[in-house]
Amino acid sequence: MRIFFLTIIVGLAIACSRNVGEPPENQWPEAAFIVHLALSDDVPTNHPTSDVLYLGARPAAGGPPVFVARRTAGRFPETFFLTDEDRMGMGGDAGGPMIVFARWDSDGDAGTAAPGDWAATAASAAVPGNTHIDLTLAPLSTEPAFEYVVAIDGPPAPPDSVMFVLLRQADGRMPLVAGKFAAPAEFPIEISLTDRNILQGPLPDLAKLEVVVKIDQDGNPVSTSPGDLHGRAPAADARVTLRPEPGDTGQ
Repeated sequence: MRIFFLTIIVGLAIACSRNVGEPPENQWPEAAFIVHLALSDDVPTNHPTSDVLYLGARPAAGGPPVFVARRTAGRFPETFFLTDEDRMGMGGDAGGPMIVFARWDSDGDAGTAAPGDWAATAASAAVPGNTHIDLTLAPLSTEPAFEYVVAIDGPPAPPDSVMFVLLRQADGRMPLVAGKFAAPAEFPIEISLTDRNILQGPLPDLAKLEVVVKIDQDGNPVSTSPGDLHGRAPAADARVTLRPEPGDTGQ
């Protein structure tokens, strides 16, 4: 009987030593990537208050992420899995070399990046297939390595609407840089996009990009409602004039 209870106590101790929600190694699922996350010692107490963690993998040659997942951040170090369930419908080849990345988000919004966020990117590409990746989350730099400023003008925005500002290739649809902001009460204004807004890189020359701005009332950049505003221009112009969405009569 004493041996029985000792076995239970030891088993509980081992289980508690694992991170919450992480199965034993011999029960790990089949995964494209097995991501081991740790925290940097730079600012050990100044971490995001949100428990939202974004993980992903994008082609090393460039393009949109193939895998994207939202997880709950718990105790670190912790292990997470990117599986077929996390594949993006628009993602590219799932078998080629990829760069794995992670971001511990301070506000839980995937469309924004703030100084309070912690992030990590793999130093080299890896091919998916139960591939182990070690990442160390660290605070995002407060000094942007990339900055793009665009002047925006137009009619007053509808109350409580959202403004999306995107940079994308002139002949493409997927944004390379994106920011989500509360729409201002009046124009003109200037908006800055920095390296924290980069979704995929490396970025081509500005001459190959266009800037797109949308004022949206339901917070969904894909849908269109009466009263939404839209504008686009060559990125090198750094100036956009907003107008009602095509087909919107304003009634």
